[in-house]
Amino acid sequence: TTERPVQEDLRWAVDRQVADNICSFNRHNAERRGYWQTVQPFVKEAYSVGEPNATLNFYDSVTGKPLFAALQDPDRTWGPFLFQTE
Repeated sequence: TTERPVQEDLRWAVDRQVADNICSFNRHNAERRGYWQTVQPFVKEAYSVGEPNATLNFYDSVTGKPLFAALQDPDRTWGPFLFQTE
């Protein structure tokens, strides 16, 4: 929970209200199951980085600070990452 709302223009054209509910007013779960698959700009980028040595960077939607880079671990491939995401 945070007192500040999420940024105005979120990456991948993510719905700001959904992000604000998840990041600023959430006490239980993240977004609804499968939401990430409905955000086409994200899906397009996610599948484009599914190549060897590729990473996908995620940022805090309130501060814009880097949170983590998916697929940095060479032992964690894109397939298992997507499976765990679903």
